[in-house]
Amino acid sequence: MFYAIALLGIAGVVAYFVWFTPCNSVKQAAAMSRAQAYIDAHQQAFFKEWKFGAITWQPHTGGRCGCLLVSGMVLDEADADAAKATIAATSPDVEVIYQLETADKRKWVESVPPERREEFGLPLKKDGSPGPLGDPATW
Repeated sequence: MFYAIALLGIAGVVAYFVWFTPCNSVKQAAAMSRAQAYIDAHQQAFFKEWKFGAITWQPHTGGRCGCLLVSGMVLDEADADAAKATIAATSPDVEVIYQLETADKRKWVESVPPERREEFGLPLKKDGSPGPLGDPATW
């Protein structure tokens, strides 16, 4: 009988921890799972725009209790605002934290993953003509 009461007490403490605390490992894991599901559903459409090529998305333990971390480089604040607006328009069901910094063209192109550089023609297209940022010799 003593063990049953002790087990019931432990179960009560665990239940209280899981349901009534503002953030715990269970809630954080759930938020990170929602962030990963959001990434899987929306990331491909986001990266069709070349100016978002140096941005990454990942589930993160931060925020209030797990979040979507959007980090990387943009060419200017207008691109950062466009990235935020694009993500906000899809109404993510998880908190989004942005860590975007502006960079000059050369540094930005260097931070774009190689497969995206080729896809967007950065800094030059396959035929040798300038990509969307213009001629690298003028940077």
